[in-house]
Amino acid sequence: MKKQFANAFDQIDIFATPTGLTTAVPLTEVNPSAPPVHFTRILNVLDMCGVSVPVGLDAQSLPIGFQMGTAGGRDAFLIEVATAFQTLTQFHLANPQPKN
Repeated sequence: MKKQFANAFDQIDIFATPTGLTTAVPLTEVNPSAPPVHFTRILNVLDMCGVSVPVGLDAQSLPIGFQMGTAGGRDAFLIEVATAFQTLTQFHLANPQPKN
């Protein structure tokens, strides 16, 4: 799988996925033994770098994120892309106030 992703980066610079299977869960519902990291863990396994950025709030006013990933060693490039995204959007300025 590492080779397939490495080959893909001959054609693309980054890819995007949801940060998790769901939007954020209240801290009281997080299970430390089973953290909600379905999409984020694969980057570590594949020796890639990634960053999650906010893209809004759900109906309960909890944050929604998406993740960008790229080839390992391109951390500075990915931070530039994330910074550009946040410069062009206002999602990172949201102040989540979870509803009970």
